[in-house]
Amino acid sequence: MLPSLPRVSRRASTLLSYVLSLITLPILILITIFMPKILRLYVQVVYTPELASAPNLLEKIPLMLWITIYIALAIAYLADGAMLLLLCRVRRELVFTDRSVACLRTLSWCCIGEAVCFFLVGYYFRFSFAVAFAAFFIGIALRVVKNVIEEATAIKAENDFTI
Repeated sequence: MLPSLPRVSRRASTLLSYVLSLITLPILILITIFMPKILRLYVQVVYTPELASAPNLLEKIPLMLWITIYIALAIAYLADGAMLLLLCRVRRELVFTDRSVACLRTLSWCCIGEAVCFFLVGYYFRFSFAVAFAAFFIGIALRVVKNVIEEATAIKAENDFTI
C-alpha cells in the first residue's frame, strides 16, 4: 500500500497550480533573455576545455540549433498560457466545456511539439533525447485526459439538453 500524502483542498490545489503557472512565465522570460549565456555555460561544463574556452564559442553553435531552442521556448510560452487559461476556467467551475477541452488539446500538442524540438536538439545534447521522450509521453497522457474530458463534456451537454 502506498503511503498517504497530505490532502489539499480542491481550491488550494487549483490556486497552487495557478501560482506555479504564473511563476513559470517570468522564468521563461529570463531563460529567453539569458539563453546565450545558459548555452555557453552548458557547453563549458559538458564539452572539452578547448572548445569551451574558444572566444567565438557561440558563433560555432549552428543556427538551426538556436532556431530550435527558441521555437521550444515559444511553445513553452503557449503551453503556459493554455495552462493559465485552463486553470482560470477550473476556478470558475467551467471544466466540462469545449474551451477547456481546447486548452487541453493545446497543452497536449505543445508537449508533443516540445518533444520534437528536444529530439532535434538531441544531436547536440544527448540528454535531450530523454527529455524528448518524457515530453512525448506527457503529451500522450494529456491527449488521453483531453479525450476523457471531451467525452464527459458531450455527456454533460446531452444531459443538460435532456433536462
